[in-house]
Amino acid sequence: MNTLENVAALLLTCCFFSIFVFDEDCGLLMPQEIQKHFFVLRAFNAELASVKEVHHIRNQGSSGQTGTTATVALQLRLQWWNDSIRQIYGEEKQSGADPSLANLSISCWESPIVRALYHVNSEKNLTRRFLERLIDAREHDLELDQFAKMEDATRYAEKSVSSLLYLSLECFGVKEDAADEAASFAGAGIGLTTALRGTPIRLTKGEVPIPAELLRSGFSRTSLMNSVVGEGTMSEADAKNFQEAVEQVAVTA
Repeated sequence: MNTLENVAALLLTCCFFSIFVFDEDCGLLMPQEIQKHFFVLRAFNAELASVKEVHHIRNQGSSGQTGTTATVALQLRLQWWNDSIRQIYGEEKQSGADPSLANLSISCWESPIVRALYHVNSEKNLTRRFLERLIDAREHDLELDQFAKMEDATRYAEKSVSSLLYLSLECFGVKEDAADEAASFAGAGIGLTTALRGTPIRLTKGEVPIPAELLRSGFSRTSLMNSVVGEGTMSEADAKNFQEAVEQVAVTA
């Protein structure tokens, strides 16, 4: 194995370790020749998802950060990923850009996931728009604790999950409208189902994965969140409404 192959193997190992933390069975049934590309994409997606999650972990207890300061820090992290995508596709910074930010762009190549993603793109010619949609979806989610409408939740699911499916199809060399349409519906369904599965955890973080329009006027979010940690109970009306709302999301998925 030559030096280049050693580097590629090391990058792949880093990506596999990154997704193993979140889903140890991820991609194990994929064809051998596609696994490495799939692992890199999933590692990239896991890194994006972790931006908000790491913030939640750091802020358990007391953080000392204001909401605005924390949001700006998260936005900068996602902007770093946007800059990394530009670097991967060979796009230089605009001439008027702040020179003090140059090191941030250069630093992207220190990330094994960015370097691995560069190699995948070189081999598979990934659609840049899909990578950027993954970042956009996470950026939209930074300050959001509940979607207003069902269509908003569905749109987010499509953007954050279907985009990953589109990229996975491209790793197989599939770029067809029919396949993308199927991936669009599948991604929306997977995204909504994942939101439902994570309901107990999201509630402990102050987030309600059920769209507000499905909950009755006067629904007590506080009672809902307290009931999850065993510090209270919901009213009978709220409990019935919440169950019906969950069923509605499941039907939509």
